[in-house]
Amino acid sequence: MEIRVETYAPDGTVEASSYELEVTDDVLRAKREAYFMRTDLWTTGDRWSQLSEEQQNEMTAYRQLLRDLTDREDKDQAYQDIIDKLPEWCV
Repeated sequence: MEIRVETYAPDGTVEASSYELEVTDDVLRAKREAYFMRTDLWTTGDRWSQLSEEQQNEMTAYRQLLRDLTDREDKDQAYQDIIDKLPEWCV
């Protein structure tokens, strides 16, 4: 899987580069855990109650997707889904 990285310099220029990443079970689990941690703050009682019903449903579905990732055969697509399926309001 090709990973694209953009580096922003203080002068405002952007340098883009890319590299190949082999998505193994360990890589997938590490990415999944990072996104669990990223979304944990939304699942605490005081934050959860501030979300709309639609947002709660989106977060519940997203976190279930994270739980189910290691069962998938296509590791590259599973890795990409972690990033692509994160609810926009959660970024």
